[in-house]
Amino acid sequence: MKPGRFLKIAILLVIGVALYFGFLKIKSFIAEDLIIDISPTASFKNVKNWENFDLELTAWVKKPLLCRTECEYLLKQVGSGEIIDSGSMNVTSQSFTRRYTLSIKKQFEGQEIFTFELSCKNLKTALCQTQGLPRTKSAIITVNHNLSDAQKEQKSKFEENFNLSHSKMESSEQEILSSKSTIHSLAQVLPEGCAEMQYASKKIAEAENLSETTSESIRKCVQLYASYDWEG
Repeated sequence: MKPGRFLKIAILLVIGVALYFGFLKIKSFIAEDLIIDISPTASFKNVKNWENFDLELTAWVKKPLLCRTECEYLLKQVGSGEIIDSGSMNVTSQSFTRRYTLSIKKQFEGQEIFTFELSCKNLKTALCQTQGLPRTKSAIITVNHNLSDAQKEQKSKFEENFNLSHSKMESSEQEILSSKSTIHSLAQVLPEGCAEMQYASKKIAEAENLSETTSESIRKCVQLYASYDWEG
């Protein structure tokens, strides 16, 4: 092979390799895979009921230089399915941040789960030969919520009233049993209708009335206590 011909082949080979890698480089600018991420992907918070807390989520988007990228996001509460925030945007920077101030409006202690879902895709144009397949990412926020100071005070009062009413009921029941026992003993030795028998009967009636009133108070207290469902 003549040296000149060999040189031409070598030059063509170099040009071909350069064109190939140049094509790959250009392709990477216009059809590179879309990469997205969320920070943080998992977070935990401990709050009091009705107390505001802040939530901040940052989305990172690595997109082709010549492609337009559109992202949709959704923040929702898992248990109730409530959508707290949603929207879409054309991404013009490598990241964007969403900030929220939330509160748990509950009367009991428990746990709530929130999810932040992100979906992005490249938009096909003459300069961006993409299939437009969406990329998705999600973050989970776990919130443990406890009774507020006011709720704790209210719960303490309910428990105090309940214990007091229960103690009164037990006392009245003991008094009823004692009075009935006294009447039974007196009936063995005293004539019917005497003063002692009348006094004992009166004490039984008073105790039974107190027991009935106390039982009604306990019933209302229990209903009110249960309506708050403190433990969720």
